[in-house]
Amino acid sequence: PSATDGDYAHYLLHAQAIAEGRSYSDIGFIHSDLNLVGPANQPPGWPLVLAPFVAVFGVHSGVFQLLVTVLVGAFGVTAGMYFLRRREPLVAMAVAAVVPLTLETQYATGSALSDPLFCLLVWLVLVVADTEDRWSWRRALAITLLSAAIIAVRVAGIAVVPALMLYAWLRPRPDRWRALVPVLALLLLSLLIMVFAAEHVPFLGKVGNSIDNVGLGWNGLVSTYRHAYFASTLYPFGGGRANDIYHLAMAVPFMVGAALFARRRVRTLLWSFAVAYAALLMVAPVRDARYAWPLAPLAVAVIVGGLVWIGERVARDTFRSMVPRLVLGLVGFLALSATVQLSR
Repeated sequence: PSATDGDYAHYLLHAQAIAEGRSYSDIGFIHSDLNLVGPANQPPGWPLVLAPFVAVFGVHSGVFQLLVTVLVGAFGVTAGMYFLRRREPLVAMAVAAVVPLTLETQYATGSALSDPLFCLLVWLVLVVADTEDRWSWRRALAITLLSAAIIAVRVAGIAVVPALMLYAWLRPRPDRWRALVPVLALLLLSLLIMVFAAEHVPFLGKVGNSIDNVGLGWNGLVSTYRHAYFASTLYPFGGGRANDIYHLAMAVPFMVGAALFARRRVRTLLWSFAVAYAALLMVAPVRDARYAWPLAPLAVAVIVGGLVWIGERVARDTFRSMVPRLVLGLVGFLALSATVQLSR
């Protein structure tokens, strides 16, 4: 990995401390409050997963890239399952095919970053929670545990709390209290952390300044997260100009699909999470295109939805039934072409 991409080493050092029975923070890392990145301690979720592998293989093994590769694939499949359960097989296949390529476009499998596990856990919550069926207490417990794991892996996972609050408020009244159980449990957990371990929460002291300056940072937001849009549409061509034209053209179905999603899916947890997580990205004191990876399946889904909507209104009656298959063929071509470009 690049010398500027040191997060993976931070996680491995914590995992090594756990494996060797030392204090979690005994990693030899010299922290400075003058440096925004590189908190004194990373959240413990990912190091706890890495610790058994470190104990067996050490910290310089290719097993970590293999582990992250498996998690990237699992993320794509899980996100595809979400849409398959909602009876959208076309979107499910497109998401499962494109999302791993989206992450690899930004070198997701190059090092032991926590982001693939974070994305996988987020979409596991969405698969379990986003249903028209009545919530059971077992479902509420599973969502509570998964949500706690999300926050333990990355602090940005705190966005799941307002997302669940909004989703619970939109649920039918009989279901509302059970949907609030994970929220109440997570708020209690957050309170305990603030009381007993606030100094170990990364970036906590920087959030206020970030909120004050959010209005001044639109250029930074656009310049950073436009790359997340580019990655979600892939780079299927060898030339930069051809990819630029392609990305500009795909902005049309992206905006159409986003408008359809905002209008039709307002009562889903995916809609609530997208709103909460986007708001968090706006006020976060640190920015990176990979922080938008949890929203990559949604980006693919809205693009596919926009392509189908446009195609069904442009095609003649005779060919209208073929539009979904044509869109799937286009997605397959783009995925294969992007795979060739990535391998080169």
